[in-house]
Amino acid sequence: MIFAKIQTNRVSLKRYLTSFQYNRVVGEVLIAPRPEQGKEQRYYFAYLIVKRNSVNYLNANKFKGYKELNKETYSKAVGQVEHPWSAG
Repeated sequence: MIFAKIQTNRVSLKRYLTSFQYNRVVGEVLIAPRPEQGKEQRYYFAYLIVKRNSVNYLNANKFKGYKELNKETYSKAVGQVEHPWSAG
């Protein structure tokens, strides 16, 4: 399993969330912090657990802001997400 973070804009993140749900393989997870109401963000990010060479892994690699993480960093970051968008 690959632990990763992607950074992108809101539209691309929402599209990827839908695509992720459709192409999800057992064990794959996507968690993205929801933006605070009334605040606009320039960049949005999501944390992923994907299987190497799966469709979701290949799609995640297309993002400029793709970065692989270790399990501890992933767990710590996900633990800080209060209101997530999630798939998986």
